[in-house]
Parts: sequence; structure tokens; C-alpha cells
Amino acid sequence: MTQLDYFFTDCNGKTESYQIIRFSSGEPWRIALEGEFLGSIEKIGKEWCQLSGKDLQRTFFIGISSFIDDQHFNSLPNNMLSRWPKLIQEVVVRSDEE
Repeated sequence: MTQLDYFFTDCNGKTESYQIIRFSSGEPWRIALEGEFLGSIEKIGKEWCQLSGKDLQRTFFIGISSFIDDQHFNSLPNNMLSRWPKLIQEVVVRSDEE
């Protein structure tokens, strides 16, 4: 399981800490606030899509999807494979620590 903490400040100046959770590689990212499930998102091709939950505010959606991209969870395995194709057969991301 991978869990990221995302801090978002709304238009009223209120900052909240959201949890972004992915239980295994290839699954969508689930967004929660204080244990309450808000929805799930996934990058399909080059575009982020919301798969479930209440419609997320556009600014929030862009921020959270950019935050995930900045962590390189979606691109790092392919980058490693392309750099060392003869040494690495597969890259498995198990958690945020491994």
C-alpha cells in the first residue's frame, strides 16, 4: 500500500490534509479526508480521470493529480526499465517505502 499526504488550501484559506491511497500498483488512487472516502482517480494514458465519488473541485483535482505525478509513482518503473533493459526485468512498487 502507498499512502501520500496532500495539503490543500481552499478559497477561504482553510488548509486540510487529504490522504491519497493506492493499495497496489495498477489500481486507482483513492482520496480520503479524515477517513471519509471522497473518490478515486487514475491516470489513463496521459490524462487523469475521476472514476468514482462526488465531483472534485477543478483546482483540487489538478493539484492532487499533479502532486501524484511529482512523486513519479506512475513513471519511475518505466524509466528504470528503459534505462537498464538488460539488467532489470520488472519493477514492482510495493509501498511508498519500497
